[in-house]
This record gives sequence, C-alpha cells and structure tokens, in this order.
Amino acid sequence: MGNSSSSDGELRRQISSLSSALNQTQAAVTKAQQDTERVRVEATREREEAAKRHKQQMIQSLTQQLTTLQAQAEDKTREYDTFHQQLLDLQNQIAEEEKTLA
Repeated sequence: MGNSSSSDGELRRQISSLSSALNQTQAAVTKAQQDTERVRVEATREREEAAKRHKQQMIQSLTQQLTTLQAQAEDKTREYDTFHQQLLDLQNQIAEEEKTLA
C-alpha cells in the first residue's frame, strides 16, 4: 500500500505540474490573441489614415487644377469680351462709313 500512495503522490504532482503548464499556455495564448488584435486594430487605423491622407492630397491637387482652369476661363472670357467689343466697334464703323457713302 505504501508504494501505491507514493505513486498517487507522483501522479498528483505530475497532474499539478501539467495543470500549471496548461494554465500558463492558456495565458500565453490569450495574451498572443490580445496582441494580435491590438496589432490588427492599429494596422487598420494606419491604413485608414493613409487612405485619408491620399484622398486629401487628391482633393488638394484637383482643387489646384480647378483654380487654374477657372483662371484660364476668366482669361478667355476677357479675351472674348475684348474681341466682341472690337467686332461691335468695327460693325459701327462700317455702318458709319456706309452712311457717308449714301
């Protein structure tokens, strides 16, 4: 019987040791899962911020292009207005000259 109880004691120690190792492993797995989730969340946030910065740069570039085109359109409008006024002046001058011929 004494031998049996020493075997039982050894089994209990092994079970206790394995139980402790299992608990440590479970704790390590839980920590690894938390770390993985934290890294995933951070990576997602960084991707979203990078995408936002890219969109802001695109908007800024398009705004600059729009400003340039608006300025060009204003220049062309002024050119047209000047040309149109010259045309009206010439038409009036022709009309005046035709009156002097009549």
